[in-house]
Amino acid sequence: MAALTALLTLVLIPLNDRKRDHRDFEMAKWSYRNKVSELVWYLERHPTGLHAAEAEAMIEALYDDAERKIETHRDSEMAPMMRELVKTLRARRSTRVGVRYESKTLFDKLDMDKLPDELRNNLIDPRPAFTDQANTRREVTITAVLQKAFNTMLGENVVTIGSDSTAAQYRYDPDTHERQPIDTSEPPASFIIAYEVRLTGSLYESKKDQGPQRKFLGVAFFWDFGVQLEGAQALAHRFVFDSEPAKDIRWTTSRAGSASPTLPYDKMAESAFDDFKAQLTTRFGGR
Repeated sequence: MAALTALLTLVLIPLNDRKRDHRDFEMAKWSYRNKVSELVWYLERHPTGLHAAEAEAMIEALYDDAERKIETHRDSEMAPMMRELVKTLRARRSTRVGVRYESKTLFDKLDMDKLPDELRNNLIDPRPAFTDQANTRREVTITAVLQKAFNTMLGENVVTIGSDSTAAQYRYDPDTHERQPIDTSEPPASFIIAYEVRLTGSLYESKKDQGPQRKFLGVAFFWDFGVQLEGAQALAHRFVFDSEPAKDIRWTTSRAGSASPTLPYDKMAESAFDDFKAQLTTRFGGR
């Protein structure tokens, strides 16, 4: 009986390894997450696994596809930056790009007391909506917009954007049933984004069925956008442009409770971020 038990144990261990190998590859292959990082995770767990060669080929194919997209727009303003970025990520078999923000709000010349009474009485001061804290809060939205822009330009499997301090990706480990970091190293590239919020001189007016028709000063965002590659002190590429909100902005609010009086400024910022995404896409030759 003891001999039989030993024999069964020797047979079950390889079978379990094969099952785990198949399971991990299928999870990586069909994951809704970034496929490069998932396939790299599989290879780290199974460097000589049953599907190692297929995983390697899939990773190379994803980078190849991104490079083909870049060559389609090789004469565009952003193509050299994109080419160098993907080359850097490919060398590290990574998709992670950090992002750091520097913001300024330039409303120094705004003096509410000097405005005409008919304007001042119905005007919502923009300054509380664009404090350093409010700008930092909105940077999560900028990062999301930036991610969407790069997904549009390169596909969803090549660039994963996150703040430098939280850029590590996590996944659920099916063996330990715990959340495990996929990669905790420094990202091989970072976007450095400096922006200023300024008044444009335009005036927005709320359109509500009831209550006073509040007015809001128009704002614009002026961007200095660059990429810093691993090992470099200076920015490899820089793009300077501005983005503005749409002239007509609409949204729906809940009747429960009262909306913040500065909410329209948040909506202006979101609209300007949409324009920011459009500007990046246009500079890559998209629409």
